[in-house]
Amino acid sequence: MHAARHALVLTPGHAPRVVEVPAERPQLDLVEGARQLRGALVTAVTRRAHRYEALSADLSGGVDSSLVTCLAAAARGLSALTYTDAVMAQDDDVRYARRVAAEVGGITHRVLDGKEPSVWRSRMWVRTRSRGHGVGS
Repeated sequence: MHAARHALVLTPGHAPRVVEVPAERPQLDLVEGARQLRGALVTAVTRRAHRYEALSADLSGGVDSSLVTCLAAAARGLSALTYTDAVMAQDDDVRYARRVAAEVGGITHRVLDGKEPSVWRSRMWVRTRSRGHGVGS
């Protein structure tokens, strides 16, 4: 038996309160846990993908971004962006990002290299825009 767990709940306009946290669920075997995780991820990404007319993703080539990008692309096409620079050039991430984009349908992929002058201008535009001086601010 596990000791009772508690959480502090802070709600604007109300006094802080302590609530009991429900007991942990029984452990699942690997197959059932994987099935439930897959279902939850597919549902969460698909619901969000269908809310928007156009989708984009930051596809680093790692497991997390690749998974979410693939699930979103299955729901509707998307544009994916992978950033690289001299420091990251030695990593496998860009290679994996390209492979994911090539092998999974519905992904329009672009790799941005930090050496490209347009990347620097884009960063400056974002910085300027965030200060209220750019287009659309």
